[in-house]
Amino acid sequence: MWLVCCVVVGLASCAATLAAVRAEGRGSPRAAQAAGAAALVVLLAAAGSVSGPYTDYPGVWAAPQGDASLSLTEPQGSEQGGQYTLRIGTCTEQGGWAFDYPRTSESVLIWLSRDEATACLPGGSSILAYIAGGTQMAPIVQLPGLRLIKQSGAQRA
Repeated sequence: MWLVCCVVVGLASCAATLAAVRAEGRGSPRAAQAAGAAALVVLLAAAGSVSGPYTDYPGVWAAPQGDASLSLTEPQGSEQGGQYTLRIGTCTEQGGWAFDYPRTSESVLIWLSRDEATACLPGGSSILAYIAGGTQMAPIVQLPGLRLIKQSGAQRA
């Protein structure tokens, strides 16, 4: 999707430049202004249609055996997180999740911050999670000692 948006913006920029050059030769600044405005509209539309890497996290993640799951709500902002529920067997923990900000690595990381004393995984008050492979349709999130696969809408129902 990102590549398609880049191609569209590139083509719109070229068209706007050609229109501006032709209009300038004819002494018509309105055509150049209109071409520039059209290129800006295409750029803004393309930028608005591209979702960042953060959209991979919200949803339901589950272990292949079905003995563990992680539910993440939609983030409230580009650098904020939401709420999570982690279930492993009969253990359930809840808390908030947030993006690693400022980022400490190249990959996108999230922190699960525990709200309660119940901890289903060993560790402190926060646990680091990240995308650790899989496919675009079924990415894998890695937690300490646990790998969960993103569930599609049909599997969640």
